[in-house]
Amino acid sequence: MIIAQGEKHEKFNDYNKKILEQFYHLEHQNEYSYPLLVSPKIKKYEPKTMYIGQETNTWLKHKNEKIPVEEIEDAYYFFLKNGLPSTLFWKFIEQSFNLDKKEIYQNIIWCNSIICGKKYEKGTPKLSQEMIDMSIDYLVHLYYEFHPDYICIVAGPNNPYYFIIKAFLSTIKKDNIMYPTRKNFCQINDSIIWTYHPNYLNRIGKIGSTIVEVNKVRKK
Repeated sequence: MIIAQGEKHEKFNDYNKKILEQFYHLEHQNEYSYPLLVSPKIKKYEPKTMYIGQETNTWLKHKNEKIPVEEIEDAYYFFLKNGLPSTLFWKFIEQSFNLDKKEIYQNIIWCNSIICGKKYEKGTPKLSQEMIDMSIDYLVHLYYEFHPDYICIVAGPNNPYYFIIKAFLSTIKKDNIMYPTRKNFCQINDSIIWTYHPNYLNRIGKIGSTIVEVNKVRKK
């Protein structure tokens, strides 16, 4: 069920527990990595940029038993604070918002279009309607939990990402933005930025110019 605007939210940790319990009952659950659950610890920093990727492959793949939600939240916090790799995904958000890698965990709400990825490999996981609904609901919850100034989407226009992103933006009443295309690879409408994944932008030679465009939005 999608969260309505203005609905009173439950405690963030309790909401994460509910999502984790839903995860354990998903179709294809044994093929998924654990859900990417945002740590409540970052709330005290009041991060203002919601950074939405595609999915998190192999997240906590070494865990084969049910684990407490706090362990997943702590893994998220530790990764943002101490474990960021030097990949284009992270360089893109650092350079677009003029952040030092050490500042990411205080400034970014990292999440994905699909809340789970494949457990042992890369690529789009099998999706049931329950997984799609859960993914949309989690994005909506994060938006109303943090009230970010910016939403930066780097998932491209292909399904299932397109459907999930459009449903999310429609629910938060921010759907007056076009999806990116190969002719216009970065769409910007006020505080919403929607572009391709940084790896693709790099392959087509557009990552530098996209970073410049995002910087213009941030400096307004």
